[in-house]
Amino acid sequence: MIMNYYNIDKFGLFKTIGYSITKPGAYIELSKQKKIRIISYLWILLVILAATVGMIYTHALKLHYGALAEKLVNDLPEMKYENEQFTAEEKDVVIDAELYNNVKLIFKTDMEKEDITEEYINSLDNQKGAVIFLKSSVIILDTENNEEEYSYQDFNDKYLKINKEDGIVDKEDIVARISKISYIAYFFNYFSAFFMLYGFIICVEIILVAFISWILVKILKKDLRFKQLLKMSVYAFTLPILLLSVYLIISYITKVNLYYFQVLCAVIGLIYMLIAIKKVPTKA
Repeated sequence: MIMNYYNIDKFGLFKTIGYSITKPGAYIELSKQKKIRIISYLWILLVILAATVGMIYTHALKLHYGALAEKLVNDLPEMKYENEQFTAEEKDVVIDAELYNNVKLIFKTDMEKEDITEEYINSLDNQKGAVIFLKSSVIILDTENNEEEYSYQDFNDKYLKINKEDGIVDKEDIVARISKISYIAYFFNYFSAFFMLYGFIICVEIILVAFISWILVKILKKDLRFKQLLKMSVYAFTLPILLLSVYLIISYITKVNLYYFQVLCAVIGLIYMLIAIKKVPTKA
């Protein structure tokens, strides 16, 4: 029989985190909590991780848009869209924009869609995509040179979203629009995507660690069931998830990547489980 050394009923979030990191022996008692409480704890850890990644990606996007706005101020020719026609002082300009991995912005404002030949498109060094601004339409090319054509009105409605009563859009309007982008929506999009991604990955790792622990329990003849080991594994992943959050911040700042850090986190979770199992008495 395993004795209750910890009064888990009085455990708040921070105490649970502290005990999960410093006292693996508490996993036995922590695993006796209601299922909803254990799931909520894992959910909070994933929120911390997803929020961290969301802020990193949002900040990176903000820097990209800032660099793009600065480049457009310096390199974009004076231009104007009016009466469904696009005009620019310079008719042939190529800008490597600091957006979406340096997509090319190509201005061919003296040409129409029928003037853009397949040979011209194939001649582009188009490893990262391109946007071609023509006299009366816009062509977006992906890295495989697949193209989408938009009228300037449709392009504005979908991407720029500049609304002016006179319907005239110029260089200053475009730069101002990029400079005033709201990043809250981007953050929540990133947060949702990474919450689901890391939620899936970490849940798989938790199940895998619980399974390995179950095999070890059978070998060592410990009195633990797989269901209990699964709950214990949630707490064993406290430090790995927090370490992953910190690592992602450091990696973003320093640009240093450890490609197997996610695997290392799973190994740390397994080590915590081994320590917790070792504290369980052997079956008589």
